[in-house]
Amino acid sequence: MRVTRYYQSIVDYLESYLRKAPKTYNAQITSLGRFVRDFLGLGELVASFKMAPVDRHQKFTDITKEQVRVGLYAQPNTLSKALYLFIATTGLRKGKVLNLRREDLDFKTRAVKARYFTRSKRSGVTFYNEEAEEWLRKYLEERKDDDPRLFPISDRQWKKIWRKASEAAGVKIASKTLRV
Repeated sequence: MRVTRYYQSIVDYLESYLRKAPKTYNAQITSLGRFVRDFLGLGELVASFKMAPVDRHQKFTDITKEQVRVGLYAQPNTLSKALYLFIATTGLRKGKVLNLRREDLDFKTRAVKARYFTRSKRSGVTFYNEEAEEWLRKYLEERKDDDPRLFPISDRQWKKIWRKASEAAGVKIASKTLRV
């Protein structure tokens, strides 16, 4: 009787998530499953719940090297050019790049030693090319502030870089597009 009551409560709760995104529904099933299995000790109760299918295909725009080049030369200043090339050559995500400090770079080897340690990710080493190094050095020479961050820019500035690149190239260019 007790198990049936719990089961119906879970069904009623999950019904409110049926019209939401599949990933949202799946997140609810996952967390409920752990709670019911580990805390209540009723693993058989949630075994019958199935995850919603999630479309894993992501549509990425195919861009050419020429379009990437046009996006670079559309940038108005050395900060934008340095950041654009740095993203393109290192493959780092926005959050990692914006949290980098100057001391995270090794100019001798052109290495980036990002420092992060989470439950699912570990820091690693990535590299940037000679052209990115050239723009990065110019940018750092121009800087007059004492901010330890490598690229202290706002979200508005970030969006402006990718908007200018996209307009000039005639195709949507974003940092995640360059990662691919």
